[in-house]
Amino acid sequence: MPVGEDSSPIGTPSDRRQALTSPVQDFELFEDEGALFGDTSQADPIENEEDGEELFGDNMENDYRPMPGLDRYDIDNLDEEEYDIMSENDRRAAEEELRRRDREMGITRRDDRELFYDKSDEEEEPQHKRRRAEKGESYRW
Repeated sequence: MPVGEDSSPIGTPSDRRQALTSPVQDFELFEDEGALFGDTSQADPIENEEDGEELFGDNMENDYRPMPGLDRYDIDNLDEEEYDIMSENDRRAAEEELRRRDREMGITRRDDRELFYDKSDEEEEPQHKRRRAEKGESYRW
């Protein structure tokens, strides 16, 4: 069995680790931290960032204040027509028809299934990637 500096056997993992590492050196203490870190008299800009919107705090209830211009639905955009109860199969067929229409028009929208399943770009079908790239090219100036 190997022997350590104090002539005791090196048996534990920490003893072996100490035998393989360099001894700790005594470093000179720094009296002037300003030389290391610069001027620390100013507060950290990230901690006191005032540019962003305050989401929590004293003003958070202002989000719920009355705003008459936004608190009413536009009557022209309301669909108040009565609809018959639709079977699950009829609803699926209607949603598939809407998806097909949107694809033909080049409209992409998130499918509810994507909310439950994580689908990365690597898993996309090549046709879908190509269509998205072509659509992106059409928006370039």
